[in-house]
Amino acid sequence: MFRGLDLKRMARDMRQPVLVDFRNLFSIADARNSGMDYHSIGRPAVLPSGSPKADVIPFKSGAV
Repeated sequence: MFRGLDLKRMARDMRQPVLVDFRNLFSIADARNSGMDYHSIGRPAVLPSGSPKADVIPFKSGAV
């Protein structure tokens, strides 16, 4: 089900197009063609040229 996602459409509809693929479901080529920042486990990140950095919310362990 998830392998059939339209990554280009997802990237277009997202405010900050970032995909973290914990299961390596998507190919590097599909990620590169999607136009979104793609991060996976054990493989290099795919960042479109000229893409702005995503906002990062720092995580503090134990914070409520």
